[in-house]
Amino acid sequence: MSFRTDFLVHSYLPDAIDNIPFGQILNDLFFDPIKENQDFPIHGPNAIRFIEVLISGEEELINTPGLVRDADVGVDEIYGSCFDEIKRGLGADSLKEKKKVSDLLKIALLFHDIGKFIRRSNHPPIGANLVRNYNEEQRQRLVDALVYEHDERDAKHNRFSLITSIIQHHDKFGVVSTGEGALPLFSDILYFTSDASAIQGIQKNITSVMLSNVSDIASVCTAPQHLRDKAYEIAKAIRHVRSGRQPDDKALVEELLCICKEPGVSLGLDSAKLSKVIDDWRIVMNMVEHEDVQGDRVKLKKHLLDIERNPARAIKRVLRLLQECSATSNCDPLIDTRFMSSTSVESILVGTLGAHQFQTFCELLATVAKLDYGLNFFKAIICACVRKEIHKDYAMALNIENGWNCYELNDKEKELLSSMRDNERAALISKITTLFVRTLEGLLNRYIGVLGYLSSDPRRFGFQMRPLTSDEKIRDTIINLLCIEDHKTLSH
Repeated sequence: MSFRTDFLVHSYLPDAIDNIPFGQILNDLFFDPIKENQDFPIHGPNAIRFIEVLISGEEELINTPGLVRDADVGVDEIYGSCFDEIKRGLGADSLKEKKKVSDLLKIALLFHDIGKFIRRSNHPPIGANLVRNYNEEQRQRLVDALVYEHDERDAKHNRFSLITSIIQHHDKFGVVSTGEGALPLFSDILYFTSDASAIQGIQKNITSVMLSNVSDIASVCTAPQHLRDKAYEIAKAIRHVRSGRQPDDKALVEELLCICKEPGVSLGLDSAKLSKVIDDWRIVMNMVEHEDVQGDRVKLKKHLLDIERNPARAIKRVLRLLQECSATSNCDPLIDTRFMSSTSVESILVGTLGAHQFQTFCELLATVAKLDYGLNFFKAIICACVRKEIHKDYAMALNIENGWNCYELNDKEKELLSSMRDNERAALISKITTLFVRTLEGLLNRYIGVLGYLSSDPRRFGFQMRPLTSDEKIRDTIINLLCIEDHKTLSH
């Protein structure tokens, strides 16, 4: 049993332009992307390939090329321990239902980044809006294609709603796992009309979003430039063949898909990231059916906010920020549980803020559902602090290394970081953690008058942090004052 329309050819690529809804946009994205999307000939097929494996559960994830990072055996242990829960969440206990879910989520992953056709930043809501409202004819084609024989009357509309939900929310679990986002963000996944009668459908929606996000994270393109360029040229050649309305060149397709399976071309999953996503998913799933929530979107937001106010969640959020920014700035040697842990973060939070102010900090931070595009700013803090320690004369090094990446150490700098003595590294991590806490405290105090954290029904807010890094002069001035000039501004 399959849908009336075959959306995919060669398992992981969109069919020709005229054969599928939004075919022109999808073919442009996969086979002729603009410069900022030139990773897509690798990312797109891998996202579809990985979701198929995640749903099947028939083989160890580590055996799928690119899906698991650095042969991390913990990934299969974590995923195996929750796979039955995931199947129940998806309503896919039987082989027949599992096949249906797999078919639908592969289509969702085909469309998940369609918003990048317009703009890469904020592409999830842009993509959902595009599919829902951009072209009524194409929208209706998509709805009508999501049909099986002997379907229930509203089934195709429900499937369309699920696909657009995945498009709109497919980054949320990733955002919260980095510390950039908070639990209340997940209430957006529910429809405004959700209630107790729809709990099963709500949990299917949440689980589908989570699993799509896991696939999206794993398929982030990390290929070296020469392989990106090669994949891009092959994709353009496939597009050229298609423009002549000729059958795909199988040799070209095979070559592209072989590149997608090359070691190191995708980020892959590690056990730490997967554990964070699964932990958050379980919290949301349990809260949806809580007796005081029962599928209600507004009540879910309030209860997730209450959980997020707990000091343990604030500690976890700061720790996630530290871990994510260290991992993605080539500062991995900082991720040492002896010096970077919940205990160390708690000690610095209480020591920096005081016990009473720490509780207020937790309540304020809970209302900030998203530090939008905040990771780069925190990565810049880490890199500046590390460079100040490893270069004896920072100013001279800055001059010599003119043009260095302020968000990522080079390999030589990483070696110098690794060679630091334990006590030096512990002091460095303590300084970085203090700067993270002080930065967050400064943001919260600046807007304390509008956050309304004492209200019985506080609002959620997002801090737009892109301006802190979009202007290089402003960014460098702030980072210099915070990290290089012995954080003189922290007392103001």
